[in-house]
Amino acid sequence: MNKTKYEGLPKAYQEMIKSATYTQVIYTHAKADSEQFGAMKTMQEKHGVVIHRWKDDQLAVFEKAWLEVVAEESAKDALFKEFADSYYAFRNGFKLWGDAQALKATYLD
Repeated sequence: MNKTKYEGLPKAYQEMIKSATYTQVIYTHAKADSEQFGAMKTMQEKHGVVIHRWKDDQLAVFEKAWLEVVAEESAKDALFKEFADSYYAFRNGFKLWGDAQALKATYLD
């Protein structure tokens, strides 16, 4: 959404848009989570898809390569750098919360 146009709207309209977007994000997240296991099971049973989770050392290789790309693109593009810096500042702040939420699922019967 165009920020200038949004800020030019009456406050009541801004709140309606904010409320609708928040609701949609919550709905989409809940809907997606509730449907994933069914889709994954279908992919396994009907199509022979093997589902696995990347190991931490594999993810570290991918992340290292990605960080190199981010550094290269940030050096070439000021807008890319602005977005990357903002994203990583958020991510670094989120780490405190994220680390506390990382639980190993047991799914005990």
